[in-house]
Amino acid sequence: ADNLLQEFSLQGRIAKIEANNAVTMNIGGQSGVQKGMRFSLLDDNESVVTEGIVENTAPNSSKLHLNDEVPLQEGMRLLEIEEPAQHQEQ
Repeated sequence: ADNLLQEFSLQGRIAKIEANNAVTMNIGGQSGVQKGMRFSLLDDNESVVTEGIVENTAPNSSKLHLNDEVPLQEGMRLLEIEEPAQHQEQ
C-alpha cells in the first residue's frame, strides 16, 4: 500500500496559526506526512506564497515551519512538494 501514497501529492489546510511562522496542518502521519517533507502554501488564487517544512507529526495533524512571514488564514491550502525520485539520497 505504500506506493499508493506516492501517486498523488498530499494536501492539507492550515488548522491553526502558531507563533514564529509556524502552522498546524490538518493532516498527519496517518495520511503519510513525515518529518522533513516540504509543502507549498497557496493563496485563494492557487498561487504559491511561501513554502514550509514539517517539523513534527501527530496521527491527524502536523506542525510546519514556514520560510517567510506572510499573511496567514486558517483554511489556507498546503500542497506537498514532490521530490524527484532520482534526487533522493540513498
